[in-house]
Amino acid sequence: MTVINEAPREPGLPPFAEIPPQQVTRRLARFFLDLRYEDIPAAVLERAKQSILDQLGCQIAFAELPWSRQVYRTIAELGGRAESTVVGYGLRTNAENAAFANSAFAHGHELDDTFLGIPTHPGAVIVPAVLAVGERERASGRDLLLAMVVGHEVMLRVGLGVARSLLWRGHHTPPAVGPFGVAAAAGRLIGLDDRQFLNALGIAGSFAAGLLEYTRTGSSVKRIHCAIPAQAGIRSAHLARAGMTGPASILEGEKGFCKVFVDDYDLDRITAGMGEEWTTPGVSIKGFDCCHLIHAPIEATLRIKARQGFDPAAIERIVVKTSKQGKVHCGVIVEPDDVLGAQFSFAFSLALTLLRGGNGFEHYVESELRAPELLALARKVVVEEDAEFERVYPEAFAGGVECRLKGGATYSERVLHQKGHPQNPLSHDEVREKFQRLAQLALLPAVEAAAVLELVERLETVPDASALLTHMVKPSRGAALP
Repeated sequence: MTVINEAPREPGLPPFAEIPPQQVTRRLARFFLDLRYEDIPAAVLERAKQSILDQLGCQIAFAELPWSRQVYRTIAELGGRAESTVVGYGLRTNAENAAFANSAFAHGHELDDTFLGIPTHPGAVIVPAVLAVGERERASGRDLLLAMVVGHEVMLRVGLGVARSLLWRGHHTPPAVGPFGVAAAAGRLIGLDDRQFLNALGIAGSFAAGLLEYTRTGSSVKRIHCAIPAQAGIRSAHLARAGMTGPASILEGEKGFCKVFVDDYDLDRITAGMGEEWTTPGVSIKGFDCCHLIHAPIEATLRIKARQGFDPAAIERIVVKTSKQGKVHCGVIVEPDDVLGAQFSFAFSLALTLLRGGNGFEHYVESELRAPELLALARKVVVEEDAEFERVYPEAFAGGVECRLKGGATYSERVLHQKGHPQNPLSHDEVREKFQRLAQLALLPAVEAAAVLELVERLETVPDASALLTHMVKPSRGAALP
């Protein structure tokens, strides 16, 4: 008897060595479905731990910002089966909703990590999704770390295939490439077989999205640009487990992701060196609370200020040197209308550096947006493209500053690798200190913060890692609506 309404089933994946190089999606799926914890170098696992700690710090610190409260209220009102924890509030909801909320918190104030080679924000996409699904599944710490690495590697490798012009086309990379990484990570945690795993990647491609118009105008929608793929990837994995199919050529096909999203894709970069070259250690942990393209000019400005010690009132003109992407991405807004606009403005950010002495969470606030002295100095900033900085972009977000004083004295500084870059990384202790600072800022009890640090440090030995998120709830908050 013929069943005419049954969906076609994708064939299983053959061994990796038998998959032709041009079948990029199948090769990616086979490799990361077969990857085992023991196959992952210790340095990669350590970097995955740092990513978890950094993201938890960002989540707890930014959970009660205005846009984060809007996300929380929406998730709380939608409801859902009590599976996973929303950080800060303690609400228990389904894994998709928890991942969406926690991801929005993590990406809520431009202090989450960046992978410069694409560029994108892998931590705020992968970590909340892995922790939400892992909590529901009561996964071990080893399983969480394996899923973390799988998610990072798949997301970043897909991103490398379209890195040359994805941003130029106006696509924001986290919601564009993030669904693939989360689908792979969630697929490993829920035990998809080879056919389902391939389908999960195929389904994830239909969720790829994200537009960059906020870089021209500001607006808070950017705060959910990591939450969208976190939720979408989890849903992709579950749809695949239920039997839905997706294109097995979603990456390389004529109407697939790479050819539709960009003109100058490079399919070879997606699978090159798998098992020998790892993208996860290339993630940069941020030290300043703004777009990563602004960090090098901030460091250059701080060096000039420390060396010369002049009064900012003596400044006649500041010239920012950056890449072409830096000029387009952060060189438009001078007088921001909202906090996001300030965090994507060379002019306003350098005014904060010079007049407020820093570019932290406490500096990018609504009350500063109309400060006359900040706006007056911001108007003295001009942004110019620099040939050397353009040459090294996006592997380095290099930048420099030329500061001309009244009377003609000019001071300049150039920074190739800002603090946090893989070639100038935060140390183990500095990552811990950043988490502790953010936890204190959020008024998370010290005993809870210490418990999180201890669990992350020995995560590979933890049989049930669901306790991680239970320590990330402030007792005074509960699950009440803000």
